[in-house]
Amino acid sequence: MPTQKRLIDIYWDPLFDTIYDSWFEELASEKLSQEWRSIDMIAKFFVAVTASGSAVAGWAFWTNPIGKDVWAVLAGAASVLSIVNGVIQVPDKVKLQESLANDYRKLRVDLDTFRLNLKIGIDKDKAFSTWNGLRQRYEDLMGRTPPDMLFTKSLSNKIKSELGEDLKAKGYIK
Repeated sequence: MPTQKRLIDIYWDPLFDTIYDSWFEELASEKLSQEWRSIDMIAKFFVAVTASGSAVAGWAFWTNPIGKDVWAVLAGAASVLSIVNGVIQVPDKVKLQESLANDYRKLRVDLDTFRLNLKIGIDKDKAFSTWNGLRQRYEDLMGRTPPDMLFTKSLSNKIKSELGEDLKAKGYIK
């Protein structure tokens, strides 16, 4: 039967990989949620500014020819943003990414708890079943994580950099 130290050795590499991947997905979902929320707020702002209730504000623009053109551009942009916001289903994307970030965060905490249990001492069979359950949760979450048009290589690199700093701060890497 492996010793407790041996169990840590057995699980450490795949555990670290899964912690890294879960944390990466958590941060990605947080960033995507923020980006989609910003898009949603901008669209709602333009729609509110140009709505019929705001027409009184538009009257100031209508008194001169340039103002009429500016108002027409604002109203047109608001219409396009409103349509795009609805077609792309931005509010749904915000909710999905927030939910994914929360679920990945919970998984990451549970993975770290498993790591601590390996250090403290855990039965070999319990370790095996816990690990399988954690991996299954990760696979399920990945299955619920759709590709996102706002997820760019630049964003990925930014998250990797931030994650590297977090891993160092938490003592996972030197």
